Amino acid sequence: MFKNKKMIVMLIATLIAAVLLASCGGGEAETTAVPTVPAEAPPATAAPGETPPPADTPATSGEDMWSNIQANAKIVAGTSAYYPPFEYVIPETFQLDGFDIAVMREIGRRLGVEIEFRDMAFDGLKDALQLNQINVAIAALSVTPERQAVIDFTSVYYVGADAIVARTGTQVVINNVQDMAAYRIGVQTGSIYQAWLQDALVDPGLIPAENLVTYENTGAMIRALVEEPSQVDLLVMDLLPAEDIAKTSPVMIAAQGLNQQLYSIAIPKGQEPFLQVLNDALINMQTDGTTVALAKQYLGLEADQLPPTPTPGASVITPVPPVGCLLGMMYINDLTIPDFTNMNPGESFQKGWTIQNTGTCTWDSEYSLVYVGSEPVDGVLSAGPTSISGTVQPAVNYDIYVDLVAPEQAGKYKGYYTMRAPNGTLFGDRIWVAVEVGGGGATVTPPSGAPVIENFTAEPAVIQVNTCANLNWAVTGEVTNIKILGYEGGNETVLVDNADRVGTFKSCPTVTGEVLYKIVGTGPGGKADQQTSIQVQ
Repeated sequence: MFKNKKMIVMLIATLIAAVLLASCGGGEAETTAVPTVPAEAPPATAAPGETPPPADTPATSGEDMWSNIQANAKIVAGTSAYYPPFEYVIPETFQLDGFDIAVMREIGRRLGVEIEFRDMAFDGLKDALQLNQINVAIAALSVTPERQAVIDFTSVYYVGADAIVARTGTQVVINNVQDMAAYRIGVQTGSIYQAWLQDALVDPGLIPAENLVTYENTGAMIRALVEEPSQVDLLVMDLLPAEDIAKTSPVMIAAQGLNQQLYSIAIPKGQEPFLQVLNDALINMQTDGTTVALAKQYLGLEADQLPPTPTPGASVITPVPPVGCLLGMMYINDLTIPDFTNMNPGESFQKGWTIQNTGTCTWDSEYSLVYVGSEPVDGVLSAGPTSISGTVQPAVNYDIYVDLVAPEQAGKYKGYYTMRAPNGTLFGDRIWVAVEVGGGGATVTPPSGAPVIENFTAEPAVIQVNTCANLNWAVTGEVTNIKILGYEGGNETVLVDNADRVGTFKSCPTVTGEVLYKIVGTGPGGKADQQTSIQVQ
């Protein structure tokens, strides 16, 4: 694959550093979503008001983080593995991989320390750094004045471009950001593009707020664009992920290069020795050709295709003061269903975890655990939002459960969940449920005549009272009836009866709080249902 010895040495070092993902709650040496919890000494769950035993975390504010890292020989790196080719989960092995992952592993090799990855909600990476829950964040993370107000950035290791994505064959002409004002636009929640379009289009009144729709991951964005009826007309995202998606989906890149992005590694504020060590490693990687080799391997770019990175420290941006409490959630241990428990096709089960509120916000019933994706097939092992019961103070553990159904087809599956705040922000570790259906490679035939709910979403996830959200669904298989149910104010209402297999419905709640929705599909072979919800403010 590589043409010189330097690249071969780099690849060997990277492969030596990689290890397989272990259980969602168990110990992992490197590509881990959560910290190690020894099986012989699980942490106790605190009663309300008690403080649980402290978990191992990076250095706290005021300490020399680099000295702490050297003592432990480990860097805890937060990422959000749903953004290929920068970070993603390999479906066959469930390992983390991607350009950012490889860059961080190479830094660890040069510094002589282990890299422990924690797969987290992208929105929550900034708060996780401020809480010293992680040492670094690397996730195609752009430098912005708002982020620089509360966290520090290394020198830029990659300069990215944006892409405006439309359905193939659509007649779209975009020469500047104002040209997008005629369209409904989808972006990833918490991304730089959400902030950019909010400032450029929503705040000046060029588009109504409901025409800027946020999604939890790129998979949900693509479905919103290509499935009939389309929820959005355009998507705005990074160019390289867009090019990857265009290879396998009926979409095209309508425009690009309107908003250049500077990718850096983020660390907590005030850790100058650590910042210098990271900058030295990045500069050496650029100088000796390692960054170019990784860009070719993961991004498909030659050296002359890489935009020049700016000089470190060339710009100084005055920060703005942060406000509000910090959001944090850490996985503690599994309560039920160890990883890759063998399941029968269609078997119902309950998955439980112990999680800890590691932030400074108190959780209440407006906080919920939500499904954010699955491997290797999106949409399986999904459940509706599970709200917190009572309140959970900072530093207190909480047991939470979701009711699930095993997929019908044989194979290994993982479904991912994370916490959602009342304002729609996703935060904390991405915890998972992992099962094996039809162990031993058996071929399983789904029951004939059973409907399959391929998609059921409510967008946007957070709305103002007396405004509307779109319920979108797609059902396959043999279907005799599809119902859409709403639970506003605790009362069940049939919103749509005898619905089409693929459809959308506009719901405009008149009460505040969490509003639940349910889709029920029936057929000659049985029934299928799925829930979703929105927060009404």
